[in-house]
Amino acid sequence: LWAEGLRLGAPAFTMTTLSNMAPIFVVVFAYLLLKEKTSMRSLGGIIVCLVGVTIIGVDNVSSLGSPVALTIIVVCCCCNALNTIFGRMVRQSMELIPMMGLSYLIAGLTCGVYALVQGSDFSVPAQAIPPLLGLSLVCTLIGHSLNIWSLKYLKSVTVSVLSLAGPFCTAVSAYFLLDQVPKPIVFVGALFMITGLLLYQ
Repeated sequence: LWAEGLRLGAPAFTMTTLSNMAPIFVVVFAYLLLKEKTSMRSLGGIIVCLVGVTIIGVDNVSSLGSPVALTIIVVCCCCNALNTIFGRMVRQSMELIPMMGLSYLIAGLTCGVYALVQGSDFSVPAQAIPPLLGLSLVCTLIGHSLNIWSLKYLKSVTVSVLSLAGPFCTAVSAYFLLDQVPKPIVFVGALFMITGLLLYQ
């Protein structure tokens, strides 16, 4: 879904920033499924972060490429929230490597079957190999696995909120790799997000 949103024309920075609505869903799911409660100050920090997300989002809705891209982002938020919750549940009784191995195996087989049904071309262009390796080895195996690893020691809401720092990394990467320069209003929203992260505890 993430890749599909980018294919539809949504800027990488906008996709990442709006996807940070996920803590809302994590708070709800954590309470319903794990009985984890969130303090009022922490909720306040999350709300301030989301004000920043809204500022950035409202300014960038016209650049999402299509209304479908916005819907995809919301669905991604729900899936990411459930990933955090389920990861927290599984990590209490299962070690990281076996868990991630099974998770990637099931996801890979599912994607493979779907791609075959769709008649997808599995050939990989030479220019796609370096970023594909980076996506697989750095972003997925290291970035995603570290996030899941931390769920054994931190609350799911905490892990989700800390991930709100992601847009800053995305902004820098998008600037250097994709020549996407954020508008000034984006920095205003980012300031709210930093304030919210400082309030969260």
